[in-house]
Amino acid sequence: MAGRWCGTPCADTDRFVPNALMDAQMYDTRKFMLHLQYVHNTYGRATVAHFMEDWKPVGQRLWAEMLHIGLVYEDIDGHIQVTDRGVRATRP
Repeated sequence: MAGRWCGTPCADTDRFVPNALMDAQMYDTRKFMLHLQYVHNTYGRATVAHFMEDWKPVGQRLWAEMLHIGLVYEDIDGHIQVTDRGVRATRP
């Protein structure tokens, strides 16, 4: 469809990055395996504040990067959820 824009929202801007570009950046999502497991082990009850506190002093940078590349999101209740891409990142 000409003129249709598909992409992934950037965490720090209101613009979109085409999915092909995101994939081309070749993020090594395996480096987030431990952090994604942390979220998984809280059974959907971890908040961003919990994450920041438990992963001090790098929690803010980790959260921003995981959010930016689409591994996690914050749900309407303020809890961290792992996306499908995040689930795939935890698989060997």
